[in-house]
Amino acid sequence: MLMQNPRSLGFVSFILVFVSISLLLILLRFQGVQINLSKAIAVEQAYYLQMNAKEAVLEAARSGSQEGLKQYLAELAISGSKFNIDSAYSRARAEAHRRMALLDNFWSFESSESFELVAVPDFETRLWCGYTDSIELESIKLRMLQEGTVLSCNGCDSISSFKCIDFVNFVPQPDFLSINSFYLEGRSPFYLLKHGVVGVSVYSKKFNVSGVSYIPPSKHIEVKII
Repeated sequence: MLMQNPRSLGFVSFILVFVSISLLLILLRFQGVQINLSKAIAVEQAYYLQMNAKEAVLEAARSGSQEGLKQYLAELAISGSKFNIDSAYSRARAEAHRRMALLDNFWSFESSESFELVAVPDFETRLWCGYTDSIELESIKLRMLQEGTVLSCNGCDSISSFKCIDFVNFVPQPDFLSINSFYLEGRSPFYLLKHGVVGVSVYSKKFNVSGVSYIPPSKHIEVKII
């Protein structure tokens, strides 16, 4: 049985896909359809901009909570005091939010691991926390296009707001004497039908493109103390 070179197969597949796309583009042009490649690229940029912003928020919260907990443990070692889980939560949460707040207005952020967030030309970005639902998120995308500016959900706050500190939560451990992961979620009895989330909105007036998404509360991030 003859063995075929995987590279040859890959090259042939690439050629077939390239030819297929070329034929499709020619067909669409013959049908009078104008393909706006700039708009298509802008839509893709908006998507990756949201992904990058959410990863930056998670990295800021992760590095911040780690640093806050390390500081607390260092103080305990000096003072000889006993470990208190509520105090540990408080210190970790405060430092996590402090670093998240640095991202407000899409400022450049660099952690100890050199995770960098850089603004994309022609796009406005807003990071926020608050209570919303899928229907409102779709409405926000439309409103940004209509009003020509970046928006967040109604009643939501900028990520630098002190209210957003309550959206940093830690996963309780069986011994209640340690912290090893956190998640971002708001909890309020006044918003039973909405999700308390940390989200991002992006808008480009130049390309008339908008996008909005949030960090899933189910996404747990590990906290390591080295």
